[in-house]
Amino acid sequence: ERRIARRRQRDVPAAVGAVGARAQQRACAERVYETVEVACIVHVEAATRAADALADRLGLAGAPLAAGGTPLRTLLQRIKAATLSDRIDEARRLVESATPEQRADPELRFRAAKVDAQAGRSADAESALRALLDDVGAERDPVLRARVFDALGVIALQRGDAVAAEKNHDEAISLLAAGRDAVQLGKAYGNRAAARLAQHEDEAALRDFARARAALADAGDALSLAFLDANLAAMDMLRDRYRDAWPIFERAALKLEALRIDYAALNDWDAAAQSHLLLLEPAAASRIEPRLRALAGRVADPALRIGAGLTRVEILAANGASAMARTLLSDLRNELARGDLPPALVARAQAIEARLLLADGDATGAMQAARNAFAMLTDTDDARVRERNWLTLVRAEIAGGGNAAKSVQLIGKLRDAAPAPAARIYAALAAAELDRSRGDDDAARAAFAAALADADANGRVPIDMLAAVDGFLRWLIRTGDLATASGVAERVMSWTGQSYEASLVPLRLYHAAGLASAWSAALANAQALAGERRVPAALAAPPR
Repeated sequence: ERRIARRRQRDVPAAVGAVGARAQQRACAERVYETVEVACIVHVEAATRAADALADRLGLAGAPLAAGGTPLRTLLQRIKAATLSDRIDEARRLVESATPEQRADPELRFRAAKVDAQAGRSADAESALRALLDDVGAERDPVLRARVFDALGVIALQRGDAVAAEKNHDEAISLLAAGRDAVQLGKAYGNRAAARLAQHEDEAALRDFARARAALADAGDALSLAFLDANLAAMDMLRDRYRDAWPIFERAALKLEALRIDYAALNDWDAAAQSHLLLLEPAAASRIEPRLRALAGRVADPALRIGAGLTRVEILAANGASAMARTLLSDLRNELARGDLPPALVARAQAIEARLLLADGDATGAMQAARNAFAMLTDTDDARVRERNWLTLVRAEIAGGGNAAKSVQLIGKLRDAAPAPAARIYAALAAAELDRSRGDDDAARAAFAAALADADANGRVPIDMLAAVDGFLRWLIRTGDLATASGVAERVMSWTGQSYEASLVPLRLYHAAGLASAWSAALANAQALAGERRVPAALAAPPR
């Protein structure tokens, strides 16, 4: 999920723009057809008649009808309409209602596989798509074959295989390069861009995004452009540019929600909310929480629905609604235990639970949850699930008597394998916490300073900066270096009026410095942001 290209580039490949006058007419008919279909989603027969009439006026041949039963074209559009609005059970019933002849039709087989994919049954979808590849050659139907490759690429990326995803999208683009379908070509470029982003090939991804935007804008496909914008916003997230990302996510989500494409709207609102949380803007994330709750109730894919639920847990916790956060997390954990869901989703739930337990003072429980998450979080995560869990694990092991030294050693190896800024920051903080617990002040100071320097160099991402400042500040106060502590604390002062965790920074500093008036104001601010959380007793007592 990805960075916005703010202007359409002029030097896009000729294959994208040169579709010819008749192909332009066909693209226009297809776009109007889709617009009518979405707008009249509960009147599919009327939408079909309108689209057919438009095709006739342009001199284009209509789609063939299957013999007997519901006409194939009508059935396909009903399935597409149900899928777009995430009425997956209805879409599946429509597939099952098809005649044997219709079930053999390649287009219906493709639609059925897409229904499975949207329902979270990726393995079934992939198997059906690969069988379809065997039956549909490039000579017979190159566009459908390209769509199958594109769908396989999306599934591959969802399971974390970006290399396989890119290869599938390459196949789709190659089949479409002759100008057979500009819209599908645009979608394939956009999907290949996402695969390249996952491999940190940013420049290549941006070129693909530009090609995708040119093709989709040329065809007038506003719906696909909304999806493309969301992918570009995800690129911002991967580059730690959350302040750029969230407005794009929200605009795309509003468009998709208006069209009742609930699964896509939920995904974008979720990303927007996570961006706000990483920016230490819990109130802004809280405004999104009701949308996540409502949309999740209408989405079929359990992974998407539970993922949004975990974001809701984090929103509730960040705003001090601790009891609701724990209840919701417990419900989601039970649901995760019952289903065959992605390990990364289970790991995210464990990592969130570990942070909540550690905040409650349950070091033993936090240590176990963080260890479980650590074992499953093998890939980097743009929401910093893995890296933040490193610090939670080491702090819990230090407090609960675990082998923190072994964990720090493992974390160091993971950092070296993927030396992203967040990995360096949280690995340094984990090492600093271990050095602090051992009484090695020189090593602790160097590690805390390194984490802070990396947080500064990486554009001062608020969640990272707060983690670096909080650990260093506590150590500086313990060693009595209040002059350095003041400079360190200054980095997060602009967020202390919006984040409870940030509000504790000046509270600690002023309490240690014995500044009674400043401490009193900082305490009032922290209490106003606390919700159900309790300010640490030592900081709530007047300074001496």
